Amino acid sequence: MNETRILNTDFVALALLIMKKLAVIAILAMSCNTQNEAQVLNQQLMDLHDAVMKNSSRVLTLKAKLQPLIAACTSQSHKDSLQKASAQLHIADQQMLDWMRKYQEPHMESDTAVQFFQAQIAFMNQLNIQTKQSIEQANKLINESN
Repeated sequence: MNETRILNTDFVALALLIMKKLAVIAILAMSCNTQNEAQVLNQQLMDLHDAVMKNSSRVLTLKAKLQPLIAACTSQSHKDSLQKASAQLHIADQQMLDWMRKYQEPHMESDTAVQFFQAQIAFMNQLNIQTKQSIEQANKLINESN
């Protein structure tokens, strides 16, 4: 009877040890998955950042082209449109500069890293759309003025 009790105790101890090790492995696997997902999202964010940055020189060029057109414009409604386009370009440029100044990459192991990158990607997607729209509007108005 004592041998059975000893065997049962050893079996229970062994089972508990195996369960603890499996739990640790599961936690590590989840942590690695979170870290990998965060790294993938970080790369997506940086790719979006690069795409928006490619338009930055275009934004500055268009702002410079709009200024003499605004100064020479005799139609108040057209002048207002030109000024609005210039302001939209400025806002897009300023938001990108602000984002770059404030951006701090989180620790990849952090539980909140995935949510951080998802929020940053959403912002950068919106900024990308806003930048492209402001460029299109400015180009349209510049072409109309020529």
